[in-house]
Amino acid sequence: MSIYLFLCLCLGFSLQAERNFFVMQMINVGARFPKEVSKDWVSHLGEITHIGTRQLYLLGRGMANRYVVKGDFLKSFNVPSEVAIKAAYTNDNLTVASAYAYSRGLYPAGTGPTLINKNISRAIPPYTGANFSEYQKQLNDSALPHLYDTVPIMVEGGGPDYLLSATEYCTGLKVMVERRRESEAGLKDKRSALKSKADKAFKELKDIFGVDVKSLEDSMKYRDYIESAKYFAHDMSKPITADSKAALDNIYNFVQFEEYYDDPLVAQVVSNEVLKEVETALKLGAKNKKKMATYVVEDRNVYAMLKLVNKGEVQPVPFASLLEIRITVDENKKYFVRAYFNDKPLHWKEGVTAIDLDGFHKWIKENTFEHKEFMAKCLEAKEEVKTKDTVWIIAGLCMVPIMLIVIILTIIYAVRKSKERELETAESDI
Repeated sequence: MSIYLFLCLCLGFSLQAERNFFVMQMINVGARFPKEVSKDWVSHLGEITHIGTRQLYLLGRGMANRYVVKGDFLKSFNVPSEVAIKAAYTNDNLTVASAYAYSRGLYPAGTGPTLINKNISRAIPPYTGANFSEYQKQLNDSALPHLYDTVPIMVEGGGPDYLLSATEYCTGLKVMVERRRESEAGLKDKRSALKSKADKAFKELKDIFGVDVKSLEDSMKYRDYIESAKYFAHDMSKPITADSKAALDNIYNFVQFEEYYDDPLVAQVVSNEVLKEVETALKLGAKNKKKMATYVVEDRNVYAMLKLVNKGEVQPVPFASLLEIRITVDENKKYFVRAYFNDKPLHWKEGVTAIDLDGFHKWIKENTFEHKEFMAKCLEAKEEVKTKDTVWIIAGLCMVPIMLIVIILTIIYAVRKSKERELETAESDI
């Protein structure tokens, strides 16, 4: 019995002795309306749907249960210095709306602030065109109805260290990726295999979605439409079957490859800022006040990060998916880093789900760019593009006079031949 207790204590201690130190999250947006509308849809282009709102709210409730109720890691009310929620900049409200819904779940009703009596009379806007007394009674001492809180959502974007398309920010990145693809064995075969599956999928799905996809441009155009349709099968002429979903996944994988998000180099650039946030927390150690950083992004960013962390093939990223890097520390102040996708452990390398601090710093160094290093590579590739363009322009300019000479000589030759034929005709008439 004593041996059994000893073993239980030893095995249990190694698990219980670790406590959460820092959590980095990348969350894919909730289900959205497509950006392209067909006759079957009446929608707000690219905006979050009611389904997507609930998905993110429930995910937030799950995180509150993990890190507040069970984990005793976060406070039950919003502390801005403790949690940072960031939304990637997009042309629509999708990431911000998703982040807002998530924050509502993380800090649900009943967790917001109350006002002390002397401040209640001051908490009235100076607007004189309405009587606020009835609303004041309803609120009582709550700042917001049902004791909700306002959680800051920071909007990020504008450079290679942020969660936008790296290929859009640096055209030279495409050159770097293409150069690698040309030199690396097997990538052409991979593209061919992906395209073959996608082409077959287009044909399979034509009857369901009423979309005739004939080219890569069409696949990009309708990807969001097709992806969104999985959540609205009852609106379509035919239901989404298991075979149809497999076809959707084949299109998804091909598009990610063509958009370069399947590429490790792009993954490094996209993930740079997120991983630096983790490293900063580790450097601060005991002085670190921030416990959680949450980035709400689009699927391509989660896909790229997933490609980086989980070596090997990456499956499509469903709406409201969660990628986490959790850092724990034991009683000996030894740190461990683990990664999870929808709560399933990821492998830093084959068979390894947890790495220590030295291992993580080494991994960071191998898998991220310093800003100046990336910019140097980007500019170098851009200059290469410019040089090639300049060569082609010069070659084109050189060809112009040559072409003119050829045209003139051709005309002269044609005129001469014409005159010779005229003389021959005249002589034959004589």
